[in-house]
Amino acid sequence: MSTARYQIFDFPPDWSSKVTLKYRFNSSVFITEQYAEQRKPLKSLPCTNLDYTILAESEGPQILDYLRASLNSIMFVPIWTEPIITTDTDSNLRHIDCQDVSSFFNLQLLAQYLVLIDRRGTVPPALSTIRALGSDSIDIVPIAWDYDPRYTLIYPAMLAILESFKKVSLTTEAEEYQVSFKEYSPGVLNVVDTLRVIQSKDDATTVWEEAGTPDNQTELIGIVN
Repeated sequence: MSTARYQIFDFPPDWSSKVTLKYRFNSSVFITEQYAEQRKPLKSLPCTNLDYTILAESEGPQILDYLRASLNSIMFVPIWTEPIITTDTDSNLRHIDCQDVSSFFNLQLLAQYLVLIDRRGTVPPALSTIRALGSDSIDIVPIAWDYDPRYTLIYPAMLAILESFKKVSLTTEAEEYQVSFKEYSPGVLNVVDTLRVIQSKDDATTVWEEAGTPDNQTELIGIVN
């Protein structure tokens, strides 16, 4: 697991429980001359809240410690309800052919990132920025990553804050924790419009940088080892 400032939260849901996505626009309320209530959205695109349950078996104590340390932290969180099933990719993961994703709301309208997860857990998860999107293909910023289509899971991802977690069940064999994420909006500067990915010389480290900050300085967002 990454120890970066902005980590990838790659604990999958327990699909026997609900995975809930909620959207909010933040609206202002005003009254017309006819005393009718009207609402005006303050955002052109909704903010997303994601709630789901993770199942912790033998690693339960480690997950609990990780959740405690990550509370109110900013993370990249997969949109688990929109798995991207690949049919082909090029060698450097610049272009991904996939099954039809035209009905994926977050991927088509909101997401700016893809997260790639090796379900064997042998390599850390990776993140890249979406460059172009079609109904059955995706172009991303190329990344150096040990890709094996047999074991790779790909999802759209959002930058979010871990708002809360709670233990919902405990047995001798496993623990369950409900986690709640709120999409992160970094003030005036919108990270999703300015994030870029840069590879280190040895390709062992991926660096996320935020370009075009208000004072024209480049602010380091995170490093994944």
